[in-house]
Amino acid sequence: MRPRVWWDALTPVERLRVLVLGGGAGVLLLFVIFLVWAAPDGRLTSAEGAHCAQGRAPAAAVLILLDYTDALSPSQVRAVKQEVNRVLEDARASELVSIAAIRNLPVEFKISLCSPDPGGTPSVWHQLSHPYENWILIRANWQQAFEVPMLAAERQLTLNCVAPRSPILQSIDDATDQLGGAWRKAGQRRLVIFSDMMENTDKFSHYGKQNVLQNYESVASRVDYVRRTHPALRGAEVSVYYLLIPGDVPYQDGYSREAHQRFWKDYFAQNGANRISFTDLAFGPSSREVANVRHC
Repeated sequence: MRPRVWWDALTPVERLRVLVLGGGAGVLLLFVIFLVWAAPDGRLTSAEGAHCAQGRAPAAAVLILLDYTDALSPSQVRAVKQEVNRVLEDARASELVSIAAIRNLPVEFKISLCSPDPGGTPSVWHQLSHPYENWILIRANWQQAFEVPMLAAERQLTLNCVAPRSPILQSIDDATDQLGGAWRKAGQRRLVIFSDMMENTDKFSHYGKQNVLQNYESVASRVDYVRRTHPALRGAEVSVYYLLIPGDVPYQDGYSREAHQRFWKDYFAQNGANRISFTDLAFGPSSREVANVRHC
């Protein structure tokens, strides 16, 4: 005779209850296993927030160029940091923010990331399959990704000396070219430059009283690379934070400063930019800051 087991002692109704409860527990266990498998490894991020969406142009694009050929004062570096933070805070969903250096060619990008985009209201299934997606935290994580490159930039900018070569025109052209379609096809575009805007190459230099007074058209007519440099700026807003560096002619002479800015406004306008603005960033009130300017 077969020994009795607990199952044999159950009534048909009790057996049905056991089957239902056991099946429910199994489904719950499978769901927990799925959640553990789907969870990111300790990172509050997502593929959508890490890079621009494939096959779709960014909603907007901001290109920030930091002039590593200048020697900035601590007060100017603080102004740079404040403006970069403002750009990050104001960035809309799926906005490409890029930071690059004016120093050598090709231009070196410090960071280039699209802001997170949930793509509208997520479905119930998406919420269940992505339980760790907290878009407030993902957005904060995106902003934090800029902290390390910006800290490195802040340290470098205060250590810089005024370099003998500053290819600003070519850097703007190269940076927009490197960004390619993500820049050209973005819904709105803004170019932000922190620089004294003193172009200085073997072919053309703004240094010297007469040089800084030259207009863009006359320089382009005789300098080949100036004439051939056409960055993708059609319809873009341009914001220049004009670093006033002791020793530069525009720092000492208001008339020269106006002529120098006119050169760049004409250049940007010729390449289709609009809403071109210049904001002076003084070197700082401290005579010690002025004394610390070094030339390479």
